[in-house]
Order: sequence, then structure tokens, then C-alpha cells
Amino acid sequence: MHGVGVNEEKYLSVTPVETKKFRQENKFDEHFVILCTGELNKNKNQQVLVQAMEEVVKKCPNVLLLLAGNGPEEMNLKDQIEEAGLSACIQLLGYHTDLEKIC
Repeated sequence: MHGVGVNEEKYLSVTPVETKKFRQENKFDEHFVILCTGELNKNKNQQVLVQAMEEVVKKCPNVLLLLAGNGPEEMNLKDQIEEAGLSACIQLLGYHTDLEKIC
């Protein structure tokens, strides 16, 4: 299907050394990281993830949710994250073409 699919080779080319370095540089090395990728729109419904994080952080305080993507719901998500007091454990990464490094 046009526009859908993953080049597996691109993801397999990242070494464990590169992964460790990336986690350290981004201060992810002590966190359990959850990554969600996709356009920030109502259909993808990232708002549910933000709501769920309110409970998740109670049981796993070192969790970090990364939302990679952009879209019309970005400002609403930012507001929701701030209002819930979750800015320390949810990061909006914006649009990325190097998701293999984040994965």
C-alpha cells in the first residue's frame, strides 16, 4: 500500500552502542520509555494516552511517554499535558524522519 510500510533494514542498522548513547544524550537512560508515532489528530486519539499516563506514573514513576508527530491536535495535547501536570513525563517530539533512532 502506498505510503504504508517499514523499511526493516533501516531499523536493524541501529547498534546497541548507538541506542545507549542516544538514551544517555536525551536523558532517557533511567526511564521506561513508551513511544507513540503518528499524526496528532482526533482519529489517532493520543488524548487517551495522556489520560492513562495519570495512572501509569503512580505505579511506574520513571515512565516517559514520547509522542512523535505533528498535527491539528498538538496544542490541545500540550494543554492537556500541562493541565494534568504531566510535563515531566510526556514529551511531544514533533515530526521525525529518524524514528529508528528513537525506537
